[in-house]
Amino acid sequence: MEYEQLDIPEFEIRLLEVIEAPSNPIEPIRFKGTTRKLGHRPEYKAISYCWGDTSKTLPIEVNERIIHVSENLARSLRAAGSAPGALLWADAICINQDDPVEKANQVRLMHLIYSRAGATIVWLGEEGTNMKYAHALLRNINLEEQKEHEPAAIDKFSAALRKTQHSAKALRGLHELLSVPYWERVWIIQEIAKAQVVEV
Repeated sequence: MEYEQLDIPEFEIRLLEVIEAPSNPIEPIRFKGTTRKLGHRPEYKAISYCWGDTSKTLPIEVNERIIHVSENLARSLRAAGSAPGALLWADAICINQDDPVEKANQVRLMHLIYSRAGATIVWLGEEGTNMKYAHALLRNINLEEQKEHEPAAIDKFSAALRKTQHSAKALRGLHELLSVPYWERVWIIQEIAKAQVVEV
């Protein structure tokens, strides 16, 4: 992919503007590369994901050219489910990985990139067999928290687990959810802590 020089003193970043996100997962998502200055508060969503195995790639289209990105990145961009015109930021594409000076400058801006994004989309990876049960459990925990009384955390968890169908599967799903490679990344602390809104 060809990159134009960023205006570093102006805190300029690259973004991907969604042109088309075909419903057929075999067809590549189409983007137009664009730049924006962080000081102008552009409306965009930042993607937080694990790069994964970079030898496994999928095609996406940027500026009418097919490029191959990691499977995790391609799937996270598709999961963002953005309508045409939406702006997304993803490090592997929006930072010229072959330019060490740019890379260093953009890494210094990471806290701003994530804090100024309208939302940070967290892509944990493909959903495991029992993860849907874990999601139900987490929803039930949230419902327990919204009740007027405030029992201890373990009581909330127990009450939520009792209300969740297939509680053994929910516990296995929770284990799957907490075992994905995403949680091994140190950067997620900044990406999630700085986010205004987190979408999983």
